[in-house]
Amino acid sequence: MSSEPKHRVQFTPDFLDRYSIKRVLGEGGSGIVYEAEQKSLGRIVAIKFLSNNLFQEEEAVRRFLDE
Repeated sequence: MSSEPKHRVQFTPDFLDRYSIKRVLGEGGSGIVYEAEQKSLGRIVAIKFLSNNLFQEEEAVRRFLDE
């Protein structure tokens, strides 16, 4: 079992200015969830990213936004 996530996220410099990624909390067919620190407030948050292959699927995007 590999510890490397299946999904790769390329974080932008702007994102990394605002958040410090701590670890992967979970991942599945629809994407990946990271634990991060929101630097401006010093709080721990969970950030979910939708898989690249689902961006064109309207239903998948709707479900993602509904969460």
